[in-house]
Amino acid sequence: ALKHCHVLFIGSSEWQRLKSILTGVREYRVLTVGDTEDFAHRGVMINFYLEEGKVRFEINMDAVRRANLKIDSKLLRLARIIQGQ
Repeated sequence: ALKHCHVLFIGSSEWQRLKSILTGVREYRVLTVGDTEDFAHRGVMINFYLEEGKVRFEINMDAVRRANLKIDSKLLRLARIIQGQ
């Protein structure tokens, strides 16, 4: 089913399985999205977080490149950029 998936939301309940989930989607062009602290550092492409009562997001550019995806420059200007995993 993952080869037909375009976006995969990974919730905090999957914290312990995150590595295996990311490994499972690695061969497909699937945008991974989360909302859990440290998920971007662990390889999720876009991760939402709260800062001063506002929803912000961070983008793991290495994960995006590995999936051969591109993020619009306007979106990148609004994000906190994370390099590495």
